[in-house]
Amino acid sequence: MGPFEIILIILGSILVLYLALVTVDLSFFFSFNSYYKKHKKGLEVVLNMKLENLKRIVDIFKTNKINVSPELKQRLDSIKSSMFEDLQSDESKKARDELSFIRDELFFAATKNEHILVNEEYLLAKENILEQDIVFRKYLAMYNADVLGYNYWSNFKPARYIF
Repeated sequence: MGPFEIILIILGSILVLYLALVTVDLSFFFSFNSYYKKHKKGLEVVLNMKLENLKRIVDIFKTNKINVSPELKQRLDSIKSSMFEDLQSDESKKARDELSFIRDELFFAATKNEHILVNEEYLLAKENILEQDIVFRKYLAMYNADVLGYNYWSNFKPARYIF
C-alpha cells in the first residue's frame, strides 16, 4: 500500500465519520421537531380545556345565583382560543396569566359560599382545572426540553450549515 492509498483511506474514513455525524444530527433534529409540535399542540388543547372549564364554572355560579363581577366576566370573554396558537407571543402569555388570575378569583369566590362547595358540578369542574394545571406543567416541561434539543441539534457544528 502506497502513501496515496493510505491518504485515500484516511480521507474516506473522515468522510464516512462526517456523514454519520450529519445523519445522527438530522435524525435527532427531526425527532425533536416532531416532539416539539406534538407538545405544542398538547399545550394548546390543555389551555383551551382550562378556558372552557372556567366558563363552565361561571355558568355554574350563574345557575346557583352567585355573583361574578362583570370585570371578571369581561376578562374571561376577552380570552379566545386562537390566543394559544403561538405560545411565545405576548398575547398568549397574557392570556395564560389571565386564566390563572380568573381561576384564583373564582375559587376564592366559591370559598365564600357553602352551597357551591358541595355542588357536584362545581367540584368536578374545579378538579378538572386543577388536573389541567398539573398536565400543563408537565407538557410545558416537555415542550421546553424539546425546544432545547431542537436548538442544540440545529446548532450542532458538523451540520450547522444545513440549517
